[in-house]
Amino acid sequence: KMAEDLEAVLVFSEHRGYGQSPVEYRHLSAKQALADHARLASEIRSEYCNAHVVVIGASYGGMLAAWLRRDFPQIFLGAYASSGPVVGFTGMTPPTRVYDLTSSNFKCAPQVGDAFRQLRVLLFSNKGRLEIGQRLELCASLHVNQQDALIGFLQKCFVTLAESNLPYPRGHLPAHPAVHACSAFPAHNSSHSFLDSMKAVLDLADPLGARACRSPDLSAFANFLPGMLPGAWSRQRCTDILLPAQVGPLAPLFMPCEDFKPNCWDVREWGRFCNRSHGVLPDPGYGWLTFGPKSSWRSTTNVLFVNGDRDPWFSGGLSPEDVSYGFPGVESILIEKASHHFELLKPDPATDSASITHARKRIFDIVSGWFNGKELVSNSHMSSSAAESAHVSL
Repeated sequence: KMAEDLEAVLVFSEHRGYGQSPVEYRHLSAKQALADHARLASEIRSEYCNAHVVVIGASYGGMLAAWLRRDFPQIFLGAYASSGPVVGFTGMTPPTRVYDLTSSNFKCAPQVGDAFRQLRVLLFSNKGRLEIGQRLELCASLHVNQQDALIGFLQKCFVTLAESNLPYPRGHLPAHPAVHACSAFPAHNSSHSFLDSMKAVLDLADPLGARACRSPDLSAFANFLPGMLPGAWSRQRCTDILLPAQVGPLAPLFMPCEDFKPNCWDVREWGRFCNRSHGVLPDPGYGWLTFGPKSSWRSTTNVLFVNGDRDPWFSGGLSPEDVSYGFPGVESILIEKASHHFELLKPDPATDSASITHARKRIFDIVSGWFNGKELVSNSHMSSSAAESAHVSL
C-alpha cells in the first residue's frame, strides 16, 4: 500500500543461503548480505534512472535494512527497520530482556512458571518421562539427557506465542493467543493437570496437523533459544548474529537461571553447541566490533526504527528514549500492545487499535518525507533537493 501511494516499485530480494538460494556457508554472513543488497540496489537504481531506494526489513531483515542505510548512504535514501534488534548483541543489552518481554504477554506467568517446576520434577524419573512423552504426543521415548531440551522446546512455544500475539487470527493461531494459552492454566491445578495445560499450549503453538506425533530435535537445549531456527539461521546465530538470552527475576513465566542452569547465558556452553553443530566458535565481541554499539547511529540519517512493546525482540531494539538526544537523523516509534513487526501486516479496521493506526500514518509520513527531500540532517552522500520522479522500495 505504501509503494502504491508513493508510486514506487516494490522489489523483494532474497538473502543468500535462504529460500531458493544455494547454501554456501563460507559466504553466509550479514556482511556479505549487506554487500549483496548494496550491489543489487545499485543495479536497480541504474535501471530506474538513478532512482531513490528506501530499504524495508523486519526482524533480522530490519537489522540489515538499518545497516544498509548507515553503511551505504550513497545507495539507500532511507531505511525502515521493523522489530530489528540492532543492539541485541553481547554487552549492548541485558540478556534477560527477551524473556522479560515474553513473560509480560502472559497474565498467567506465575502459574506457567509453577508448571515448568512440576514438569522438571516429573522428568527426573523414567515413569515420569514416559508419561510426559505420551501426554505431549512425542514420537520417541524421552531419555534422561533430553529433559532440559524438552523444557527448552516448551519455553520456545511461549516465545512464539508472544511474537505472534495479535488481536486477530493468523495462520493456525487464534486472536490473542497469549490469552488462549492462559485459559489452560487455572489458578489452582490438581495433581499432574499441569501436563494438560502444557499440552494445550503445545497444540496452540505447534499443532500436529497431519503428523501422527511430534519429533522436536532434543539433542540440545540451545536449539530452542529465542528465535532459533534449524539450518542457515542457526549457523548465523553462531557466527555473526550472536543474541544472548537468559531468564532473570522479571520473567516469572520461566524458571530463573539460578534454579535451572540451561536458562543462564553461558558463552562457553554456547560455543560448545556451535562447535558441535556447525564446526565454528562464536566471538562474543563480534557484534559490537562489526555492527557497532548504539553510539554508531549518531551520525546516521533517515533511519526509522519501529517496535512493539509486547515484542520479545524489542529487547534489542532502539526505543524513542534511546534516540531522543544526540541522534538527530534517527526516528523511533514504539507501538502499544503490538507484537513482532505487527504494523507491517495488513490493516484490519475491525481490530486495529488507535496506536497501530497512528503508527502506520506516521511511518508513511516519515518515509514519504524522505522521497520529498525532507531529510532531518543533510548527508554528504545524498542530495537534499526534491526527490526524483522514480522511487524504489527494496
